[in-house]
Amino acid sequence: MLISIILILFILFVIFYYFEIHPYVVQKFNGRYYLMNHKSSIENFKRLVLKAALKISKNEVPKMSLADNTFFPIVFMRTLAIKFNNNHRLKNSFPRAYLLNGIFDYANSINDEQTINKLEKTLDPLVVELKSSSRINFIDQVSMGLVLLKLYEINNRDDYRNACTLLINHLIESIDSQYQIILYRKNEKFHYVDVIGMICPFLLKYAEIFNREDLIELSNKQLEFYIERGLSKSRFPFHGMELSNHMPIGSSNWGRGLGWYMLGLSATIAYTDVKSNKKYHYFKNELDLLVKNLELCQKDHYWGQFLGITKKWHVDTSSSCMIFYSLKLAGIEMDNLKFYDFIKTKTLKNGFVYYTSGDTEDINLYSREYGKSELTQGLLLSIYSTEKNN
Repeated sequence: MLISIILILFILFVIFYYFEIHPYVVQKFNGRYYLMNHKSSIENFKRLVLKAALKISKNEVPKMSLADNTFFPIVFMRTLAIKFNNNHRLKNSFPRAYLLNGIFDYANSINDEQTINKLEKTLDPLVVELKSSSRINFIDQVSMGLVLLKLYEINNRDDYRNACTLLINHLIESIDSQYQIILYRKNEKFHYVDVIGMICPFLLKYAEIFNREDLIELSNKQLEFYIERGLSKSRFPFHGMELSNHMPIGSSNWGRGLGWYMLGLSATIAYTDVKSNKKYHYFKNELDLLVKNLELCQKDHYWGQFLGITKKWHVDTSSSCMIFYSLKLAGIEMDNLKFYDFIKTKTLKNGFVYYTSGDTEDINLYSREYGKSELTQGLLLSIYSTEKNN
């Protein structure tokens, strides 16, 4: 009897340690002992980052921190739900999408056919899965369309084109009849800035490949709606807006929110031009205004989880990579070497980029956890690729 009680208590302690203590121990040790230094060679750094990205590329559910560990039974149940794939929002959603997109961008820029072939095999199950449009349940999942399009440009496979067309049709069917935009969640009366970075690059790339002016206009509407209703005086986007009363909600200096906005804005500059997009100059001007304010919020070649503050500044590698990549994508000259000097010291010796803030639970519920993220890992690889492309 006593042995059974001791065993139960031990199991409970192990569970408590795993969810409540272990993440903070790992974070403390990683930050102190297991990071690269700025003396690491750039080529070795790139090789390790790609190797780490490939290691996690087959995981359909992200390793990115999903919530603060505040109460371990809740976290335990959330983890079980993810393990059994009941959380369809997280399966093949934006962290993995930008990871795979980054792997493709970098492999394509150095003509690494072997990695591209591996990537195709990794994505084949998703292409088959997308044949059932009922599997597309969340806007987050549409992010996968960008890498599928880029692979289609190489392999010309009909199943890849059909998968992308299904995603496009899903977006068109999701246009809200009242506001004529694609909401973060269908039929809800709120909207998040995340949508811009999740769908606009895909819409614009599809429009570029298949000559769809209507999709350029659809992407323009997403950006225009936010520019007119969801920007602060600094030109930074609020996290979201309450549509029923046009009230901006959430932070206007959330770094990753700015990153989502800039991914859509920079994709407009990269994938359209004056001839194909009558609003091109309008968006180019908006980006130019934003860049001036970004320079004021930069600190040692990076941007934090929240911008423009001096109190409790905390680096966020996802914000930094989203903003830096967006600027590069839009053709703005950036200092790669200085950025690499910064990001190397925030990368573990095994190649995993660290210090990414966890997934935001909701408006004004921003994560206080920092760790690895597929999102940042992929964006850094996309940054590498811009060296060749530019």
